[in-house]
Amino acid sequence: MQLNLNSIIHQLTNNAGSSVDKNAQTSNTAPNVSSTVQSTQPSTSAGNALLQNMLAGDTFTGKIMSIKDSMALLMLAGGDFVNAHISDGSSVSVGQNLTFLIEQNTKQNISIKPLTMNEQQAFLINKALDAAGYSLNESNVHIVKELIGMNMPIDAAMIEKMITSANEFPQANLKTIANLIRLEMPVTQDNIMQFEAYSNYQNSISSELNSMGKQFSQLFTNIVANETAMKSSTTADNEALAGNLAKLQNFNMQQASMLNDIVNTLYQNTLYQDAAYQNGLQETVLSQPLHNVLSDEQMKTLESTINQLLSESPDNEQLQTISNALGEKSMTTNQLLSNLTLLLKNNPEFASKFSSLGEGSIMEKLFSQMINETMKLTPADVAKEDGIKNYYKRLKQSLEKLTSDGRESALPQELSKSMNEVKANIDFMNDLNKNMTYVQIPIQLKNSETNGELYVFTNKKALAKGADNVSAMLHLDMEHLGPIDIYVRLQNKNVSTNFCLASEELLDFVYAHIDKLDARLQALGYSTSFEMKLNEPEDKFDFVEDFVEKDISKNSTSQFILDIRA
Repeated sequence: MQLNLNSIIHQLTNNAGSSVDKNAQTSNTAPNVSSTVQSTQPSTSAGNALLQNMLAGDTFTGKIMSIKDSMALLMLAGGDFVNAHISDGSSVSVGQNLTFLIEQNTKQNISIKPLTMNEQQAFLINKALDAAGYSLNESNVHIVKELIGMNMPIDAAMIEKMITSANEFPQANLKTIANLIRLEMPVTQDNIMQFEAYSNYQNSISSELNSMGKQFSQLFTNIVANETAMKSSTTADNEALAGNLAKLQNFNMQQASMLNDIVNTLYQNTLYQDAAYQNGLQETVLSQPLHNVLSDEQMKTLESTINQLLSESPDNEQLQTISNALGEKSMTTNQLLSNLTLLLKNNPEFASKFSSLGEGSIMEKLFSQMINETMKLTPADVAKEDGIKNYYKRLKQSLEKLTSDGRESALPQELSKSMNEVKANIDFMNDLNKNMTYVQIPIQLKNSETNGELYVFTNKKALAKGADNVSAMLHLDMEHLGPIDIYVRLQNKNVSTNFCLASEELLDFVYAHIDKLDARLQALGYSTSFEMKLNEPEDKFDFVEDFVEKDISKNSTSQFILDIRA
């Protein structure tokens, strides 16, 4: 399987998202400023006049320009200068931006002390909530602290949005709500659930699709079990039982009809939505022959079941079609499921004969294969221009068809839940990709499954403009190789790749084949370098910290600048 990283990134970066506003912050450490008072002393008259109107207990922010014998020259946020006496024992340095508390203010002397980080934050929160018109209660304080911690604006509009969302979704984590707002994503129950699922590594579309395959199989098994139960019941002199059996039979027919509709919808909705499709060329999915899906023992069970039924009903068209194709070894998964579910729909009395198919896990294998063929990517999809985007359009379209026109109410609850979960996951990814580049890649290979996730650590706008410096991480969950993290840095034509693998055996395997990858990349004009190491527990990738919040400054010593005239 060849995954062209450039091609995938190109597919995902057509729509650049908007940049996210950040609250202004300045680090404790500023460019070096000489502590020697300049020969031409700045005028402090305007600054002193401003501070003269303040009272003991008030606060203001200023940058220390020089300091000598506890007397400091400060530049206020507005650019004015002031001389002030700093309390004994205060530890300050030239160049710092600090918030100061006025201890004493007389015409002869202004005495100040710098606030601690906690004191500054408390003052900042108090002022922000007061300006926004909200009370200083514990809930509101936590909200503003979250905004400060994520470098987000703490103006009235942002505080109002956070408080409104927190009140609407009281069970949601404040960090989740803040991240959704920061990423310009709608704060909805679905997005909250999806964000927290991603945070807890429960976001796999591939897992949900696999679960759907088992649920389709269970639906088939339920139809068979219901029909078997009806045949074993007696209706003699029992009108109530007869009425219940009639209802159950009608329900069974509806379920069989729905299952046939599901199979046909999925296989008929696998047209590639690309230029070839728009030109009228229909390229349907390739369905595997049954003998590539089922074991020899399972094939014998299937053939025996069909032949037994055919001996009892030799004129049945679906039975004849299935039997002939099985004999010729030409039947595909698509053909069997289409004919078998149609047989159940038209002849529900046959259902009880199929109990052996459920017991041998034959139907579970067949429906899982249907999911692989109709609802997962193939290497050919990935190689196509816009193949990944079109895959997700196709997948969502299939799910919407399955749950439209009142069908959802007839679906088993767990199956309906899984379908809606996948749709919500796709919508979440679409919203996320307005600002960041991330995609899940559930790939079906010839004899195995692979689920991948691609994270691109580059500003979306920069990518859209053709940035020549791209960092990405491709996480793969391989059926036989286990979890693999591949970190790639691409700068112009230089590619550096770091493989993080689960075992020494995998390291040996990749070492033995890395020359093939090297040769392919060099043939494309790239210069390459490779590193490999074992995955350590502490290296585990975190969706929130290592991706969503990657660009948020974690500098705990940041000082917030406030303009006393604001």
